[in-house]
Amino acid sequence: MIFEAIIVDDEAPARVELINQLARTGRVTVVDEAVCLQEGVAKMQSKRIDVAFIDHNIAGAGTQLLPQALREMDYTPALIYMTAYTDVMDEPFGVRPLAYLTKPVDNSKLDDVVALLDRVYARKVEVDY
Repeated sequence: MIFEAIIVDDEAPARVELINQLARTGRVTVVDEAVCLQEGVAKMQSKRIDVAFIDHNIAGAGTQLLPQALREMDYTPALIYMTAYTDVMDEPFGVRPLAYLTKPVDNSKLDDVVALLDRVYARKVEVDY
């Protein structure tokens, strides 16, 4: 399966780097990008995607925006949070992610996340947020 993804990150260089790394896997196609959580949520509501890579410290993120949007959507994307801080693995948006990636993203860790996505989607497990 080729996973369709959105990247939600306010730093353009970080988005470009992750797009290139995901392309390298041959398993994930980035179909959209957003520079803030509000924009990312709106795009997830209008387009069905498999996985959202969301910057943990995205500017202007409301803690209730993501959980409310996920409850209202007719599908549930996998959420991967990205952070530059190795000691920060909390739930900034009130929703537990499937996985965390530390920036800069290590290719082997990204491969592990893609393998995890394979397992989740192979079992057709619905992630309950």
